Amino acid sequence: MKSMKKRVYVKGSLVLCLFLAASALMAQGAGRIKGTVIDSISGEPIIGVNVIVKGKQIFAVTDIDGKYVLQNVPEGEQIIQFQMMGYAKTENKITVQPGRLETINISMVYKTAEEIIVTGKRVSNTEASLLSKRRKAPVAQDAISAEEISKSPDSDAGDAAKRVTGVTIVDGKNVYIRGLGERYSGVMFANSVIPSPDPDKRVVPLDVFPVGLLDNLVIIKSYTPEIPGEFGGGMLQINPKDYPDELEASISVGMGFHLDTVGQRFYTYEGGNWDWFGVDDGTRELPGEINTNSINPFTDSYYSLGTIEKVGESMKKEYTPNKVTGLFGASISFSVGDSYKINDDVTMGFICSGLYKEDFKNRDYKYLRKRQNFEDDKRYDLESSTFSTTKGLLLSLAFNMYNNHKLRWTSFYSHNSEDTTAILDGFYDDYKNKAG
Repeated sequence: MKSMKKRVYVKGSLVLCLFLAASALMAQGAGRIKGTVIDSISGEPIIGVNVIVKGKQIFAVTDIDGKYVLQNVPEGEQIIQFQMMGYAKTENKITVQPGRLETINISMVYKTAEEIIVTGKRVSNTEASLLSKRRKAPVAQDAISAEEISKSPDSDAGDAAKRVTGVTIVDGKNVYIRGLGERYSGVMFANSVIPSPDPDKRVVPLDVFPVGLLDNLVIIKSYTPEIPGEFGGGMLQINPKDYPDELEASISVGMGFHLDTVGQRFYTYEGGNWDWFGVDDGTRELPGEINTNSINPFTDSYYSLGTIEKVGESMKKEYTPNKVTGLFGASISFSVGDSYKINDDVTMGFICSGLYKEDFKNRDYKYLRKRQNFEDDKRYDLESSTFSTTKGLLLSLAFNMYNNHKLRWTSFYSHNSEDTTAILDGFYDDYKNKAG
C-alpha cells in the first residue's frame, strides 16, 4: 500500500512541474500593456472603458482612475481597441516584446452624430418657462402661467391677476400695480395697447377676458424700450393662447353670491326682452320726435311748445320698481381649439374661447351734506340694486407655413353692462340753494 501512494505522489508532482514549465515558456513569449484613458475635452479619466486585444480573448476594463493592465499579450504586432458607449471607437497598433511592459495612453473623443434638426413649438404657458423668462428679464416683472391658472377656480383675468405679487384688483376688474391707481397702469393684449371701454376709466377691466384664452399674464413693473411711452407705474401683458397641436376643449361653470343680496330684496323694473343678457332691444331708444343731430335740440326754433309736449308724452314713464328676491350670480366659460394639416408645408389652427358672467348686488348708502350754519342741505337714504353682465369672446386663426412663417388673425369682443334700479328717499333743500 505504501509503495502505491508514492507512485501517485510522484506522478502528480511531475504533472505540476510540466504545467509550471509550460507557463514559464508561455510567459517568456508574452508581454504586458498598461495605460490610462482620459476624455479628450475635460481631461478627466474615463471609467469602464473596454480595452481589447483585437482577435484575441484578452481584455481589461479601466478602473476609477482610468487605468488598465493587459496580461499575457502575445509577442509581435497587436491592435488594441478602446470601446466605450458615447465615445468614438479608438484603435492603436503596438509591437509587444516578450517579458516587457508596454504603455499606451489614450484620449477618447466624445461621439458626435450627424446634424439633427428638432422642430417644435415653444412652450410659454408653464411655470418653468415663465420662471426662466423672469430670470433672463432685464427688469423686475412677475407672471402667472396657464398651467397655474388651470389649478385655480378663476374664471377671468381679473381673478387670475390677483394671485400675482404686487397686483391689486379693485371691484374685481380694475388693476392697481405696485399700489398705484388705475390711471398709472396699462393693459396690453397680444403686444398691443387696447383702449378702455369705460369712458371714466383709463385701464381696461380685466373681467372681460376669460381664462380659457390666456397663455400667460406678465406684469412689468419697470419701463423697457418696447413698452409704450405712456407707461406709468406698471403694465399688464395679456398673452392669448396659440392654437393647440391636437383637439382641446374645456368648459367651466361657476356660481357666486353676495351675503347682502341673495335671498334679500332686489329692485328691478319692466325693461326689454334682452335685459337678462345685458343688451337693450330698443326699449330705451329716444322717441323719434327728438332731433338727435343737435346737442341741445330744445333750443332749436324747429321745436314748438306742442312738439316738446309730444316728446315728453312719448317718453317711457316707468317710475315704480318691482321688488323680487336676489339670486345667485353665475358664470360659464369655454375654450376649444384644434389644428389641421392642409399639406406637407401648411398647417391651419384655430382657438375659440368665450365667457358669460352675471351678478346681482345690493348697495345701501346714506348721504348727508350740511351748510355752514349746520343746517341740512342734503340727506338721502339710497337703496340700489345692480344687475351686471360680462361677456367676452376670442377667435384666433393661424397658418403655419414652410416651418418658418406664421400668419395669425386674432379678433376679440368684450361687453360690460350694468342695470341699476334705485330708490332715493330723503331731503334736499333746493329752495334755499336758489335763494342764496
